[in-house]
Amino acid sequence: MPFTELVVLTLKTDPVTEAIFTTEVAPFLITILDIYTTPKSKYFGKILLENGNDMSGDFRLCVGLEWEDASHFITFVVLENFRTFKSIVKPHSITPLYLRDESKSKGEEIREKVLRSAAIKEARKSLDILV
Repeated sequence: MPFTELVVLTLKTDPVTEAIFTTEVAPFLITILDIYTTPKSKYFGKILLENGNDMSGDFRLCVGLEWEDASHFITFVVLENFRTFKSIVKPHSITPLYLRDESKSKGEEIREKVLRSAAIKEARKSLDILV
């Protein structure tokens, strides 16, 4: 079953983190997403509006990936390149980067829980306003 994953990266907001992310981390993420061709669509950018508030001056990043099947997501997160990405991002992140379980059934369960979460419902409302 196809699904879209929206990841809001919670990074430190200091100028050093922004520079490292812009010059090193983001290009690495883009490269591994280009190499791994399973996501149907890939989006990477800055959050400009959140709950009606202008966020364009803040360093708030988002990644959107459209997956054809949950198994493709599971395959991606166990790749060496993704593990390398996690190790590069971890020192610059405010929240931990983790996956609870990489089995397909648990991955689908986590995905369903996330898609029903209040944060996702709120994000959908914000996106509806933009569209």
